[in-house]
Amino acid sequence: MEKKVQVEFERLLGIQVLKLEDGRALLKLPFRRRFTNPHGSLHGGAIAALADTAAANALLVRYAGRSFLTVKFIIRFLKQALGDIFADARIIRVRKNIVTLQVKVFNREKAEVAAAAAEFFVREKR
Repeated sequence: MEKKVQVEFERLLGIQVLKLEDGRALLKLPFRRRFTNPHGSLHGGAIAALADTAAANALLVRYAGRSFLTVKFIIRFLKQALGDIFADARIIRVRKNIVTLQVKVFNREKAEVAAAAAEFFVREKR
């Protein structure tokens, strides 16, 4: 497992990497009132950031030493997030330099909060 280098934005949100495997990552976003919307649930932007970050982390083991960027990201919000949430990202398809991932975001009770699909462009090794 490669050690994830956390960027400042991830530290600001408090995102924690719980598990990294080849093609899979499990991350946690602790609930913080300052990241809520007017309804008291986690803001959709914070949930989307967790899902995108989980997808990027799922690439770390398989593509160690290479850079990659999000080229497509689609998220469907299913339920309010009123506490800590988790994102489980998995690679589902690889086509040349484009990797497609599925991300499930869920709460402590395992109820799905959001579902996302992401595509990343993976650069060739130099």
